[in-house]
Amino acid sequence: MNDKIRELLKESGFCFWADEEWGPGVGKIDWNCDYEKEFDRFVELLVREHLGIWDLMDNGNDVEGYIEMEDYPKAIVEHFGLREINDDLSKAEEFENWCRESDDGGAADYIDCKTHPDAPHGFSRNASHNADRYVCECEHWEEPK
Repeated sequence: MNDKIRELLKESGFCFWADEEWGPGVGKIDWNCDYEKEFDRFVELLVREHLGIWDLMDNGNDVEGYIEMEDYPKAIVEHFGLREINDDLSKAEEFENWCRESDDGGAADYIDCKTHPDAPHGFSRNASHNADRYVCECEHWEEPK
């Protein structure tokens, strides 16, 4: 767990283990508690963090190296230290750039999405990494019979 998330969880009232020998380890969340109120507070704090960054960027302020509103997703990812998501954003951006630069607009490596109304759509992270291209969730989905 990164420090920013841990800070918000503590501020929300989540309980963390100390060095008790029977515990799961120092700094781990004690999941034997009812966190309904705390979770609501955590979500509120998380949204406030997002809105704070949005407000700064919307007013033309530089946020952790990002200033354009198109950079908002990257600024959020950087703010919360979520490297894995940042890698996904970079991969998607690389694909978009490649499509713009390729002669066929990327059509050679692009598979059209399925049009069935139940087909799931979205970025399939693992499949995209393995294929080294954008893979939609619908690509491996089978229509029910």
